[in-house]
Amino acid sequence: MNWTGMELAVTKAPDTSGGRSSASVELMSMPRMRRVVRRTHRPCDRRFFSRPEWSRLARRMALSRREIQIVQFIFDDRKESSIAGELEISCHTVHTHLERLYRKLDVRSRAGVVIRVLSEFLALRLQSV
Repeated sequence: MNWTGMELAVTKAPDTSGGRSSASVELMSMPRMRRVVRRTHRPCDRRFFSRPEWSRLARRMALSRREIQIVQFIFDDRKESSIAGELEISCHTVHTHLERLYRKLDVRSRAGVVIRVLSEFLALRLQSV
């Protein structure tokens, strides 16, 4: 068997009887693992702002589609490697996107991005009142 490109995946199944949850280990290819992660991961950024609110923020802050995706992953507290896997780009590319985003928003950290986006959101809300 060719082991190249194969990874061990640990999946967790919740226990409905009130005891401990169970885990299983499975050998699967990276493309299959990505599909499983995409189906099971539910980002919380969509719960923070609605899709129209994200769109309005992107327009107000002059962010590209990729930049707003990166911001959403920041709100979801995802690491660079996780973002890279989800977007199917390299970690270096994610790092470059983050550096340019920091420069564009005139911030120095992820926390700065969050504060800047929240302040823009509040400004939008005040305009609509």
